Amino acid sequence: MPEPAAPCLQLSALTLADAAALLPIWSDREVTRFTYVRGVRTLADSEARIQGILAGFTGIGPWVVREAGEVIGFAGAVRLPGPDEFEVFYHFARSSWGRGIGKIVLQRLLQAAFVEHGACCVHAGAVAANPASWHLLEQAGFRRSGVREQGFRTRSGCFDLYHYTLLRPSEAGQL
Repeated sequence: MPEPAAPCLQLSALTLADAAALLPIWSDREVTRFTYVRGVRTLADSEARIQGILAGFTGIGPWVVREAGEVIGFAGAVRLPGPDEFEVFYHFARSSWGRGIGKIVLQRLLQAAFVEHGACCVHAGAVAANPASWHLLEQAGFRRSGVREQGFRTRSGCFDLYHYTLLRPSEAGQL
């Protein structure tokens, strides 16, 4: 069976104008279950979240992910205090799950980190109870470098938080 065609995605810088389009994603409890997004229920909440992100963000993005003009996700990488290190983050609408969109966006984030920003390594966190996220990271070459027991607290309990690291490839062409 042939591989399905890769979706055509557009990644654009987050702006306040994206608040309405991101609201259905940020207010979906299943989408945000294993993220730090909390309490986004109204357009005003979504606007406030965007203003907060833009006020202090340093890193790659944050990007709004679109497919055929529809907002289906949010992703980026925060610059860490260490020398040339980033930590990636992403979350996607349920309609995009299982379609390879996370893989495409993660590869673009890694390209930006390693090639465009000269990062020495990229980090990520994944909740142990969210195997889709940690499988995505492992498929991209990340290695589990630690576990913070019950390091992620949410309305439904405490979960172990896996820490992942990907070192700069020896050849930029590997990305």
